Amino acid sequence: MAALASISAYLFISGGEVAAQRSFIMLAVMLTALLFDRAALTMRNLAVSAIVVIAISPHEVIGPSFQMSFAATAALVGAYAWWSDRKQADSTMARPPNRSPAGNVLRKVLAFAVGLAATSVVAGLATAVFGAYHFQRVSPLSLAANLAAMPIVSTLVMPFAVMGAAAMPLGIEGPFFYVMGKGLSAMIAVADWFSARSPLDAVGLVPVQAVLLSAIALVFATMATTRLRLAALPFAVLAVAALAFTKTPDVFVSEDGRLVALRNGEGELAVNRARPNQFTIDSWKRALLAETVVRPGKPANSRTKHTEPASSGPPGPKAAGAASALTRTAGQFATDTGERIGGKSVASGSNTAAPILTTAEPTPVANASADELSAKPADQSAEISQPPETVPDARFNCDTARCAIRHPSGRIVVHTADAAAARAACGYAALIVIDDATAELACPNPAVAIVTKRDLARHGSAAIHFAAPGLKPEIRYAMAEPYRPWHAQRQFSRAARGMPPYQRKPSSKTKTPSNPPEDEAVSESHQ
Repeated sequence: MAALASISAYLFISGGEVAAQRSFIMLAVMLTALLFDRAALTMRNLAVSAIVVIAISPHEVIGPSFQMSFAATAALVGAYAWWSDRKQADSTMARPPNRSPAGNVLRKVLAFAVGLAATSVVAGLATAVFGAYHFQRVSPLSLAANLAAMPIVSTLVMPFAVMGAAAMPLGIEGPFFYVMGKGLSAMIAVADWFSARSPLDAVGLVPVQAVLLSAIALVFATMATTRLRLAALPFAVLAVAALAFTKTPDVFVSEDGRLVALRNGEGELAVNRARPNQFTIDSWKRALLAETVVRPGKPANSRTKHTEPASSGPPGPKAAGAASALTRTAGQFATDTGERIGGKSVASGSNTAAPILTTAEPTPVANASADELSAKPADQSAEISQPPETVPDARFNCDTARCAIRHPSGRIVVHTADAAAARAACGYAALIVIDDATAELACPNPAVAIVTKRDLARHGSAAIHFAAPGLKPEIRYAMAEPYRPWHAQRQFSRAARGMPPYQRKPSSKTKTPSNPPEDEAVSESHQ
């Protein structure tokens, strides 16, 4: 009963997170079994714990915490049952002769070390495939690291943590927690030392087939009590063979639509942002087995931006300014020899969407007249009918409108902030990512894949696989509809409903003066 009260207090102090709930349920079931004179470590108790956890938090079944903890516990219970059966079968053998006190102490220390090592090996093997699947990494030196860290945890961390918690009502927990902190620092130092010397860390993506086959092998190995355990071997072999059929995505898109990454021809991770989210980048680096991150650059032939005078002038300078603006917009991705512009003009004020690229003969920017340039709408001025020659294959080229990169397969990936800038890429891009939830774009080429911020808000991050030339890339989102109950809230966000980001309204306390000063009134009359 005291142990049940202690773990209940720990659950309360920890905040009742999912991981703490699962640990509490497992320990409570085992301690209750002891109260009724039943074995604590049995598959039956583990099954009861799993049923209770699934009833409380069913979404945890697909999470790494649930899978790894129950896999490790099942493996340890099965290994302990196998060892107990073997020890009972060997009980008829002659006992070893009596040893000296020093020999008995040494024997117990060795038995403790061997038991600790066996626990680490069994739990590590049972959880390795799940850790590789969720985190794309393994720990080959985990056995040595655990052997080095466990004495610190057993002598400094856990005892002083308990004493500190007991001393908190008296306000004298400081010395205990200080010792515990030193123990944690020493444990982290041990982990860092072994991590720096690990021969293998990232393993890339692991197919779900390998995880399922490994789970079946684990079930046979832990639940069977006869030679039926050998049935786990074929499934384990098939799980290892399934690793050879891993399909690595060609492009990753983050959930917020701001970050796009792919592996370039040099094996580096090219990203479209100079300061990407580090956690996301680390996950993608492990998935694609990339060590270096390449930040975006500017187009080599980008023009210097000029500001048009605010004051009105004769028609000639106005048309020249429009021509200069069009040349600058197209020049972001066009060569210095002049990229061609296609499409028909749309009358000013028309509600018709700007036309997509056509196969009609385009007009060279350099030869277009000022009147023709001034008649073109602003959103159409960026339409480029041919793939820009300046798109590199090593890093993203970014300007104020878009970022573009050429995949090693030759396909061009473009990231834009809105549909107006993305419309120009319909003629040459294989994948267009639009960081705008209100964007609605349909390219005339059905082989162009479009991912918008609304799609990502509804379905999570995306992994894109390029198909054969001429075919539309395959887009795989983290979630699919219909939603699971724990994902249903995603459809109610502003981005998921196709709405722009929220903007705070002006405060009602701010009053506009009814009679502005004379100089301001004169200035407004000239605008």
